Amino acid sequence: MARLEYENARLRSLKRDLLSKEYYDRLLESDTPEEMVNIFSETVYGSDISAAVINDPGYRGIENGLKENLARSFSKIVSFFSSENKYLAETMLGRYDIWNIKAIIRGKHIGASYEEIIEAVMPAGELTEPLLRALVEALDIKNVIDLLTIWGFAYSRPLRDAYPEYHSSGKLLPLELSLDFAFYERSLKLLDEHKNDFDAMLLSEFIRQEIDFVNIMTAIRLSSEKTSPEDGEKFFVPGGRKFPLKKFKDAVRLSDPEMIISVLSDTPYSKAAQEGLKRYLQTGYVSAFQRALEEFIVRQATKLFLADPLSSAMLIAYFYAKHNEVTNLRIIVRGKSVGMNEEEIREAMIIV
Repeated sequence: MARLEYENARLRSLKRDLLSKEYYDRLLESDTPEEMVNIFSETVYGSDISAAVINDPGYRGIENGLKENLARSFSKIVSFFSSENKYLAETMLGRYDIWNIKAIIRGKHIGASYEEIIEAVMPAGELTEPLLRALVEALDIKNVIDLLTIWGFAYSRPLRDAYPEYHSSGKLLPLELSLDFAFYERSLKLLDEHKNDFDAMLLSEFIRQEIDFVNIMTAIRLSSEKTSPEDGEKFFVPGGRKFPLKKFKDAVRLSDPEMIISVLSDTPYSKAAQEGLKRYLQTGYVSAFQRALEEFIVRQATKLFLADPLSSAMLIAYFYAKHNEVTNLRIIVRGKSVGMNEEEIREAMIIV
């Protein structure tokens, strides 16, 4: 494991730039974009935000600067991983392409504006900002898929295969899950090629946990649509750890949220699921349930800062810590821009 000594030394340096709770408090207490920019000037985000607000003053410029910092930080990570170990960093960052394509097709599906969709993406993967802008400018979902195909993008074929079902049903789930199937299959296959490597094994286990979360959320969506377990089975992503197909089908079969949570009672996700149920019952939004599961995985990931300092644990921990930090900061900026109060903004954040 000593072969990650250089990479993890660099990651520890980046970890020191993560913000303390004090900065969250100060940003939440700020009253204007200008005051917020001054606070950010004391942090690693300062130069990116200062450059962004020149072209786009106000809260939108601040958010653009945050996204630029995230993209630059993660590109830096890939650059200092050796050729032998680069697959670890690229596997972690590859999910940004999936998240970005999902954001774009969701935006196209609901008829969101160019500005609304572009604000939802983060250019931190293979799809750079110019490529993402081209996708957002596409006329519709079919044109998005056509562009990805022309570019030879790895996940264009699954999208093409899933498009007829989306076109006939009008439901996004087939398209979104086609991306999850392809990403997780590709990632696990790559990591399995290094199965005797502890770093690959650790990352593989973490990805398998993510697959469980995808399947849990899919089961909840399908149960709310009263999908039969037999019809829902095709949406189950293989490769998870503690939420096998039987539990998935049991959850799909149930329509009462509290009964669905009971299926998870003997899994490591039970406590997170209970918290998710509480938030769901309070808000009526499935997204509140999903946020509780996200909080669980962020906390699990950041605990890895305390694991073996020469393993891929540092990469996993930093990736989630940085992503969560930028997500929190964007929540603050966007909340301030629409007049949310401090308590509402805090409730949407995940503080670890």
